[in-house]
Amino acid sequence: MTDAVLQTLKVSLSELLEGSSLVEVCQSYFDLFEVPIRAFDQAGKLLAEVAHLEVPCAYIDEIGSGRIRCTQTRQQAMGLVPREGEPAYVDCLFGLRYAVAPIVFQKGIAGKIILGPYLPAGLKRLPDEALSLAGRLIQRCSRKKSARCDQFLRWRFAKSSPRCSPCST
Repeated sequence: MTDAVLQTLKVSLSELLEGSSLVEVCQSYFDLFEVPIRAFDQAGKLLAEVAHLEVPCAYIDEIGSGRIRCTQTRQQAMGLVPREGEPAYVDCLFGLRYAVAPIVFQKGIAGKIILGPYLPAGLKRLPDEALSLAGRLIQRCSRKKSARCDQFLRWRFAKSSPRCSPCST
């Protein structure tokens, strides 16, 4: 096919890919890197999602203002329209990151992939706002004594330790 024919051929991502196959690919990525992944078509329709709630996200979501901030960050990531060859990034208050990359097909953007939240490589310590919030959450946890608190405390100290080796994607 010539370039002119390729440019006029319009196929939606959902027509191009079988849904279960895309979910399998996303599941394999998630199993390998433990990073949530979501695939959207050009219209913004969710085609595949393999995700879990990160420990700080789960705990922060229990607090009204934290839930609002996290929801705003997720919406900001979902609203990004990446350009070909240029992934975009959104960081949350805990230093976790969302990466948004285009899915390119026939020289055009057919959709996008959102990875995250994940702990970016190179993050040496949690942001000050996160440390401040973590301190308040630790105080709350010391009074509450729950499994979620224990998970948060283990996550917080592991991620703020200088020996920590953050994941990368």
